[in-house]
Amino acid sequence: MDVPDRRVRHAAADGCGRWELRLNHVRVFHWPDSIIRRLREVAGIGRPVEHHRASWVLPDDLSSVPAGRRLIHAQLAEWEFHGETDVAELLADELVTNALRHAWGQPVLTLSIRDGILRCAVGDETSEVPHAEDPEDCEEGGRGLQMVDLLAQRWGVQLTRTGKEVWFEISVNGSATQG
Repeated sequence: MDVPDRRVRHAAADGCGRWELRLNHVRVFHWPDSIIRRLREVAGIGRPVEHHRASWVLPDDLSSVPAGRRLIHAQLAEWEFHGETDVAELLADELVTNALRHAWGQPVLTLSIRDGILRCAVGDETSEVPHAEDPEDCEEGGRGLQMVDLLAQRWGVQLTRTGKEVWFEISVNGSATQG
């Protein structure tokens, strides 16, 4: 379609991701959703990329806990993560809380996806290795790592030059529990 530039007002995606051409605010052409889906498949758009990584330094106060949840939620949405986002947020919440309560320095939250596995790690400046506690029934705390152990496929601790990193992994396809 040969249209003079001065008359073309809009040729872009609308809010729903549909492409259309507007001429003086009147829609003159609209790509059907089925064609757009097929073009995205052929181009690989919307397909999960094999490797992703993001990392944030969080404040060393309790505001890091909800901030970490928001960062994880937004990042996983951007990556089109098809696993259990709620589980990832919950377990990361526990690791950030532990870093704030039992370590020092600013926690470093890192998310990565590789080969179908989401890995979340929280680094701190303490080399003391955490362990799952066996709290009394009436105690309020002490169950965070038990929850991580129950819901993650794997978890562990890695010592670093500056302290340690506590991490967990869950499957991108949503299979988060051990089996």
